[in-house]
Amino acid sequence: MDRSATNRVAVVSRHIAVTASSCSSSASPPWPSKLFEQCGYEYSGKPDEPQVIYLKHEHIGYIIINRPHRLNACTYYAYGKIGEYLRDVDADPNLRVAIISAVGERGFCAGSDIKDNYDAKFKKEAKGEKVKLEGLEEGQTSIGWHYGKVKKPIIAAINGHANGGGCELAIAADIRVAIDTAQFGFGEVRLGWLPGGGGTQRIPRMLPKGRALAMLITGNRISAEEGHRLGLVDYMVKSYEELLATSDPWHVRFVSVRLLQYKLSKKSHWKALICLWMMA
Repeated sequence: MDRSATNRVAVVSRHIAVTASSCSSSASPPWPSKLFEQCGYEYSGKPDEPQVIYLKHEHIGYIIINRPHRLNACTYYAYGKIGEYLRDVDADPNLRVAIISAVGERGFCAGSDIKDNYDAKFKKEAKGEKVKLEGLEEGQTSIGWHYGKVKKPIIAAINGHANGGGCELAIAADIRVAIDTAQFGFGEVRLGWLPGGGGTQRIPRMLPKGRALAMLITGNRISAEEGHRLGLVDYMVKSYEELLATSDPWHVRFVSVRLLQYKLSKKSHWKALICLWMMA
């Protein structure tokens, strides 16, 4: 990577750190504290301990990113844990659906943690050190593509901004429920990178061609309200209480659907996406 691009990465990583730290200090318990109480989970109140929280309650597997100090940007390790927990949801016969969300009220996921995943990585590579992507499978740099391997429904409860890989994390889900203050975008294109976690394939199939290209080329964001109008957001809510209240009942609805039928439908949908991607 050239020096100018490396400098842009460093600037963006510092910006995210300052923005997140200024927004993460709150005296009240962070969202989704009521879910933690409901599941009997004692939240430490500390970001990254653990980086991803996994809870099971009433046939639902909750996967909660716990990095509010970084607007829930994911390290490679966090991506790996999300993949691990999704595989567990699939393997657990008592679970019917996975719900992915994040701690706090600012960010659902700001994508890859540029400081940990790239800034530090490039510095090590410049010294000739070999860098292992901890937590991810061989050749995997994003969790978005793994969604297609998950046979059970995945719901994204989007509690804040979804940017870059976080937007890809959201659009890869089967159903998206978003707070009305959320925003969606591919900020990585401003660093000269492509949305490599499925964004270039999925967004054109969800939005009108012009709007999809505008997001992919400019990196501009769209609001939850606009996303709901265009079909990117399936359900939009106005409060955090409504966010899980709208997401949770889906496990009851899926109980009435034969799991085999759903698995085959999702598999067919995924195969079509892969075929079109290979033909592009």
